[in-house]
Amino acid sequence: MRLWLFLCLLLSGPLLILKTTAPPNCRSDIEGVTYCVADGGDTHLLMIDLRDPYLRVQTVMANDVLDVWPPEEEREAIPDMAKRYRDAGVIAAINGDYFGWNRGPEGPTVVQGQRLDTPLTIALNPSHYRRTTLGLGRSGKAAVTHLNPLALLSSNVYRDPLFNAVSGGPFILREGYVLPEAFSCLIDAIPMAACRRERQTAAGVDEAGVTLYLVASTQRSTGGLAVLLRDYGAFNALKLDGGGSSQLWYRGRTLVKSERDVANALLIFREDRPRHAAKLIARPPVLLLQEGAAAAIEVRLRNVGHLDWTVDRYYGLRLLEDATWASDFLHLPQDVAPNGAVTFTLPINSALVPGIYESQWQLATPSEAFGPVVPVNLIVLPRAASELPQQVQPLLNRLTRLNDKTFASEWPKTRQKVQQLLEQWVKEKQ
Repeated sequence: MRLWLFLCLLLSGPLLILKTTAPPNCRSDIEGVTYCVADGGDTHLLMIDLRDPYLRVQTVMANDVLDVWPPEEEREAIPDMAKRYRDAGVIAAINGDYFGWNRGPEGPTVVQGQRLDTPLTIALNPSHYRRTTLGLGRSGKAAVTHLNPLALLSSNVYRDPLFNAVSGGPFILREGYVLPEAFSCLIDAIPMAACRRERQTAAGVDEAGVTLYLVASTQRSTGGLAVLLRDYGAFNALKLDGGGSSQLWYRGRTLVKSERDVANALLIFREDRPRHAAKLIARPPVLLLQEGAAAAIEVRLRNVGHLDWTVDRYYGLRLLEDATWASDFLHLPQDVAPNGAVTFTLPINSALVPGIYESQWQLATPSEAFGPVVPVNLIVLPRAASELPQQVQPLLNRLTRLNDKTFASEWPKTRQKVQQLLEQWVKEKQ
């Protein structure tokens, strides 16, 4: 049941991005990111608005070694990880999961849709007990939950809900309630000393799963971090690795320092383009065809976002308005990388009766629609109206030379003229 609720939360539709006033002792130097300081500078909190389409969160392994059991020397400090990704637009970094002297992250670990831990690594790891995990969706959702490693072997779940994940534990804030340190550590079988030490790192999410909280402190234990996160709006939160592993880097500054190299981290990026965006390469012309004729209309779009469009994630062109079409959803015919283009072919129902048909289409995933609304219009003439095409086609030719704004104002006038011609033809044939 927990897993089902978790996946439903992550796959639900996006919410509008709302600008809010930063609380006291906080500032927003970057759109979508709020930075707060508490405890006289000993505690630092970042609030990340995951609804902002330019922000991206990624699990990063030390030295980019995609292995949860790497050589001991494959460790890295948080500032070094951030420096490696500075050309990619990194703005923040925080340490992640626990690790041992001869191993990497102890809990479920996912990097850009690739799950690194397996039942074998969990069984061999001394920390094979259940871990609390922070799951980050590809499309801007997050959740703190318990995952069953054996139940999540299907690759489908990593297409979006668990596109990135880092583990830790225990739960320190559960549905808005601060959990006692002794109780929470017992649930995840974490030594009490690890929870009570006064140098901690934690991550949380709000109730809607659209705000990510990252906090590091050299003064607070887990209970104190839970209170802080709750007061700033978090609903669920987990402790990440603490003690000498606690490190937080933001905008070129190491806010919480340590000499210790760690196994993995969460990095926040600000992209120069939104995650989902599309450009219409050319507006489809108004198609003129004869009653009963088979035809199709092509819609060509370019990917101008930073995420790939992939067939297995059910991208497609969705019909926004009710109209008589052979289908109301056209699946993406091929994967499309950023800057790539794709052509959708909309088949037309050959059983359409004479008339004017208007529709609007837009790119969509199961969780959101994006890109321009594409007008697709056609005119079906009676089979016997041999003289009408010569009257209608010049009107349509004029529309092809117009820009989108002018087309939007001129098309209703053209439609009215065509409708009058059709009505006149019917009247004369009666």
